[in-house]
Amino acid sequence: MTNQIDKSPLSRLKEHLPFLIEAGWSPSLVFILHCVLSLGFDAYDVLPSLDVPMHLLGGAAIAYFFHVVVAYADRLGWVRVGSKAAESIMVFGLVAAATVVWEFAEFLGDYLFRLGAQPDVANTMKDQFMGLVGGVAYIGFRLKGVPAGAPALLRED
Repeated sequence: MTNQIDKSPLSRLKEHLPFLIEAGWSPSLVFILHCVLSLGFDAYDVLPSLDVPMHLLGGAAIAYFFHVVVAYADRLGWVRVGSKAAESIMVFGLVAAATVVWEFAEFLGDYLFRLGAQPDVANTMKDQFMGLVGGVAYIGFRLKGVPAGAPALLRED
């Protein structure tokens, strides 16, 4: 039997591929939707209020992503979560960091390429707030219990 060090990067990637798919489908779907709406239809110019539900959806999707990541890391012994409250705090902190990174990326896009994603500071703060609200909504759903049809990694077995 080979140990982890002897495995090639490709074999390690294949080993974690089911996790990557399970964790990544939700934020990937939201990002693709954002790109299609933005680049394909100029939807944010036609309907500026679309920005609010997209940030809510993005916050919930990234909370799901981080929840799966934390559960996987806990299962592998990389972190010890200990309780749903500790997990929720960890996921919320990661969602908050992700909203900052996303808005910073929008700022860089505006600064370097004049994309016009952030008309003003109030818009940026609203976007971050909506992302946090989406994350808190997911965390609230999570604390209420995971439905039986949810992915196996999320169920408390």
